[in-house]
Amino acid sequence: MCGIAGFLTKTRSSIEEQQQKLKKITQVLSHRGPDDEGIWLSADGYTGLGHRRLAIIDLSRAGTQPMRSQCGRYIIVFNGEVYNYLELKAELKKEGHEFISSSDTEVVLTSIIQWGMEKAITKFIGMFAFCVWDSDKKRAYLARDRFGEKPLYYTYSNNLFLFASEIKSLKAWPEFIPNISKTALDFYMHYGYVGAPYTIYENTFKLLPGHMLTISDKELVSQKFEPVPYWTLRNDITSEKKFITESDMLTNLEILLLDSVKKQCISNVSVGAFLSGGIDSSLIVALMQTQSTHPVKTFTIGFTDEKYNEAPYAKAVAAHLGADHSELYVSSQQMRDVIPLLPTIYDEPFADSSQIPTYLVSQLARGSVTVCLSGDGGDELFGGYNHYKWCDKLAKKMKYFPLWSRIILSNLITKISPHYWDIFLNFFMSDKKVNGDRLHKLSYLISSKNTVDLYNKMISTFQGKQRILAFRSSPHPFFMTEALKDTVSHHLISQLMYLDGISYLPDDILTKVDRASMAVSLEVRAPFLDHRISEFLGKLPNETKFKANDNKWLLKEILYKYVPSQLVDRPKMGFGIPLLSWLKGDLREWAEEFLSEKRITSKEYFNYKEVHKVWQEHLSGKRNWQNIIWPILMFESWYEHAHINTIPH
Repeated sequence: MCGIAGFLTKTRSSIEEQQQKLKKITQVLSHRGPDDEGIWLSADGYTGLGHRRLAIIDLSRAGTQPMRSQCGRYIIVFNGEVYNYLELKAELKKEGHEFISSSDTEVVLTSIIQWGMEKAITKFIGMFAFCVWDSDKKRAYLARDRFGEKPLYYTYSNNLFLFASEIKSLKAWPEFIPNISKTALDFYMHYGYVGAPYTIYENTFKLLPGHMLTISDKELVSQKFEPVPYWTLRNDITSEKKFITESDMLTNLEILLLDSVKKQCISNVSVGAFLSGGIDSSLIVALMQTQSTHPVKTFTIGFTDEKYNEAPYAKAVAAHLGADHSELYVSSQQMRDVIPLLPTIYDEPFADSSQIPTYLVSQLARGSVTVCLSGDGGDELFGGYNHYKWCDKLAKKMKYFPLWSRIILSNLITKISPHYWDIFLNFFMSDKKVNGDRLHKLSYLISSKNTVDLYNKMISTFQGKQRILAFRSSPHPFFMTEALKDTVSHHLISQLMYLDGISYLPDDILTKVDRASMAVSLEVRAPFLDHRISEFLGKLPNETKFKANDNKWLLKEILYKYVPSQLVDRPKMGFGIPLLSWLKGDLREWAEEFLSEKRITSKEYFNYKEVHKVWQEHLSGKRNWQNIIWPILMFESWYEHAHINTIPH
């Protein structure tokens, strides 16, 4: 796990000046690689590669980067891990190659030399982002792993191309222009994150997961280059389905999971695991422990608020498996103390509040290990989110009612404020799960025109409050509409899982974990995101994957072999924080400072009257607007830290 950065340019500068710039954008990434630093600059000063190293495989100097091929033609900077590097190394040795290190980086570079970029990358099982420079052809090859576990950003203008693991590295280049993108801000306010390929800055992009980008002098001058996919999750829902028995399905899946966990435990440093006590993390730990000769180190965060506390479940699972378990109960104050750090950890405004406990559990783990395995990806691959079932049930019922009738009903519901709905519902219903805010959300959903519209509204935080933005705004299903094109599956849950897999998973979940863990120099690996597992699931008929309204039955059936059912069968809990009460209580003074008229109006991004109205409704208890207020606060906090002195446009 490391940080990478580099540039290609046709603008002539002195070698000393280019070297200083390269060192600067590389040093910014020191938290991602505290163990070593290296830079490489071409003789003409037109190309530079930088690397910060967190030593995981081959701790010796032989694993130092940038790494040059033995023939001298190629130079690579690599971030991540290729878990099947030992098998590839054996294959390459049969082809006559010799190795001077035991690192996976040298295997990656040699694979590209032997098989070419396009073929080599399809052989890699892992998480990665890298750049290879071909000094003969004067061409750079950039690539990102299939699910987007490792980040890779780039920007270009005026004969200059920059790339880096984080935006803060790009910003360290003197000529970088940090103009905020309204398209990205619009997207952020709808979903709480900025979706790829966009970033919060104009003319700065994320390389999409499963994509490669090739840059030569010609493309650099013309600025005409397009990332191309080498793998797509779409294949998993369009692939031909093959029926196999339930027994074979479970056996084959368990074999794949065991192999994925085994490969991801390969390390020259200590390895542990996050353990929440939920299905995903419990299964990962169970599979680790069954293949380990010593107790696996596990880590969890506990909360005094029982609504958010999974620590007792994690402790029980760890005890049953014989893991070496560590838990830390954190106070509300400890969690709130993390908030000022968030703008330094996340280079873009990011509003998933579980970023706070994720940082704390990473900090806890880093005290004992350098690598942690996680259960990330389990929900997206196995249908674990509750909104999949909700969307499926709602879509089936909506078919019986024409759109015009649903729009009328939606308007009737929203004419009554959630506050008065609460009074009415509390008088006539004992079910506290139904309240005015949820009824308004339902009214928003039933007005959906199609599947994409339904999904878009389900995951959007705006719910019709687009006037919060001071510029024209609209929901953004742009990545969804194109994504669903040509998919032959008519199974709604499969389509929703696919949409989450190409946006929410890489741009929210994996971004959250990568930045929080790398802020404390901890490498996190996700065994569920071995692409062989995804491709196996893609070949299974939908009716076999989703059984009796239990979308994760496949994982449960395997977990039952290792953990008693009473520790498995419990309601799903989120990894959240009590924002509703915080914003009314301990965070109120901080929030009001960022939501003041002076701050809001000075930047012309938000409509102050609407912001003020939402804030007052939240404080009075008329509405729970935390899903709108928190993104605004995270943007304002990030903006203040970024020190942007540009005119919005």
